[in-house]
Amino acid sequence: LAEGSDIWTYREIGQTAQGRPIPVLETEKRDLKLLIDASMQSSEPVSWGILHVAHWLTLPTARAQHLRDHIQFCLMPVTNPDGLAMGRSVTNGEGQVPKFGINNLVEGLEAPRETEALWRYLLEQKPDASIEVHAHFTRPDFTRSIGMHDKASMPDSMHEKAALIERALDANYHVAPLKNRKVLIDPRQPEHDVYGDRHISTHAGTIRTFLQSVPDSIPAHCADVQEMTETVALALLDWLKNSASYGAELER
Repeated sequence: LAEGSDIWTYREIGQTAQGRPIPVLETEKRDLKLLIDASMQSSEPVSWGILHVAHWLTLPTARAQHLRDHIQFCLMPVTNPDGLAMGRSVTNGEGQVPKFGINNLVEGLEAPRETEALWRYLLEQKPDASIEVHAHFTRPDFTRSIGMHDKASMPDSMHEKAALIERALDANYHVAPLKNRKVLIDPRQPEHDVYGDRHISTHAGTIRTFLQSVPDSIPAHCADVQEMTETVALALLDWLKNSASYGAELER
């Protein structure tokens, strides 16, 4: 995809214990950054949806161009490739659980290679927001879950941006008669303080959101991921319009 388009740059931010690369696709650098990353829970493969977004952003349309002009998109279509290749549920090739390793890293403890790669990338890029993509195979009456890190537990400087993202998610997913599940991850609660969100917000300045889609088909899953991407991206643009830097951004 990167070789066939001047939109994307490909690089690898780490390797697994079995030597598989952890890849990232990036558009041109912008002041605003949006990370779309696959869940590290390898029983939930989501690369189709994330790569669908990559192809969608290469379309010669005014909407795609406008988004690329103001937002750098960073896509991680697979974050636990050993676990995926080996058919694991949530572990990597060494039996570790990368999903819950950020707290250990910050506290100076050992963590899986996959977690280290993601954490280094977050600190390097400092995305304004991220979308962690899941794909749940579960009971028939399960509805999509769309949520985010509770803004009340973030640093004060992030509240305005987080409020706009929350408002956009509510308006698109959580109004009657829609029945999507709304979930707020609040690290002040011990049972929520396992994902590393409080460290991601304080160290990287990133507002974490997530999509738990229902992959009844690959096209439906791809549509889910694109819809979430547009929702969060447009919320970031709304924040930019309301910020003091908007005039300077337009001049550039």
